[in-house]
Amino acid sequence: MAKIKISKKRYEALLDTETRVQVLLSKTKADKYISLVDMYRILGNEFEAQKIEKERDKVEWDED
Repeated sequence: MAKIKISKKRYEALLDTETRVQVLLSKTKADKYISLVDMYRILGNEFEAQKIEKERDKVEWDED
């Protein structure tokens, strides 16, 4: 079996991603729902979350 070496920084990034995915799964199981904005935020993509919020603010909702 070949050994793979990764830097400490990459290892920490992988752990961070794994932790974020676990939080996402836990929240989804607990709430039975998760918004796309929350998903992006948990996964660390604030830019996409803000983009969605800006688009949502532009929508005119029919209150009938």
